[in-house]
Amino acid sequence: MNTLIISKRLKELRQNLNLTQREMAKDLDITAAALSKYESEIANPSINVLIAIAKKYNVSVDWLLGLSDNSTTTELKTYSDVLENIFQLAISLNDLEFDFEGVTINEKEEFKTDTYISINDSSLAFLLDKFNKTYILYKNQTVDIDVLQAVVESLKKECKNKEIGF
Repeated sequence: MNTLIISKRLKELRQNLNLTQREMAKDLDITAAALSKYESEIANPSINVLIAIAKKYNVSVDWLLGLSDNSTTTELKTYSDVLENIFQLAISLNDLEFDFEGVTINEKEEFKTDTYISINDSSLAFLLDKFNKTYILYKNQTVDIDVLQAVVESLKKECKNKEIGF
């Protein structure tokens, strides 16, 4: 393990959360002295401590170890989370011709594509259908990114606290 990166990331995380070493140590069920050693490059946390930090503060172990620059983990708990991730994916892959063309909703409210996706969740199918219609307009340059984002925000608001059923 790279002690320098781990120590910097731990300290950065703690400071961003406005926690003292004592408070963070208590949250993690370790001593403040142990945390101080981790932050001072004297010792490395055990894998169990790294996992505890990742779970408690929703950061990735890869980020803590310096293997990734993305600190957060992506946990899809609500339909809003799914929609936000699909939006970000669609926008980031725009130049690669990523699109939802060929997507349909059948009479059973199942979301289907010409390829391999089949979603039997009517709530998710509804959201993807609404997103898809606006996304096609965006891809055809009928609406701009602001309109697409406004539609996504509106859909996210509709389903913000509705948890996914799996």
